[in-house]
Amino acid sequence: MIWRPFELRPEGAPPKDRAYIENAFTNWVAPMARDLGVEMRMPTHEPQTRLAHEAAAFARSIGKEAELADAIFKAHWVHGRDIGRVEVLCDIALSAGIDPVEMRGVLEEGAYRQQVAAELRLAQQYRIQGVPFFIFDGKYAASGLQREEQLRRAIATCRGEGLIQLDE
Repeated sequence: MIWRPFELRPEGAPPKDRAYIENAFTNWVAPMARDLGVEMRMPTHEPQTRLAHEAAAFARSIGKEAELADAIFKAHWVHGRDIGRVEVLCDIALSAGIDPVEMRGVLEEGAYRQQVAAELRLAQQYRIQGVPFFIFDGKYAASGLQREEQLRRAIATCRGEGLIQLDE
């Protein structure tokens, strides 16, 4: 799996209505998280996530993407941290085994800014409007939370057409 960036609230976009967010979390996200055994709390704020995506791109380049993604999700959804701030991302990087000084330098110089911007443009081309969103070999897509059997069916379809090779 390759993580790609998508901003739910891009820079300059107004925050979503708080009542809408609370309703969605209470009635949809929290029950689903409980059913899946995932710890999540209602976020206290709606962060800008561009820097978190840049941090993830850097982590991918050093083989630490999975560790950082897990740490970012936990920081936001469990601990209510603002993942749009450099200081917070540096602290999260340390917890994922990444040098926080190196992370700060990468984020402050914008080393992955253009790469992330290009990937965000790709999301626009696919007309992605929410997460999660799955793309299989650029041919099949699935939007929203999918059941395991639905994802397996999409993978099987791609395999049947010779598009992907996966080890079980």
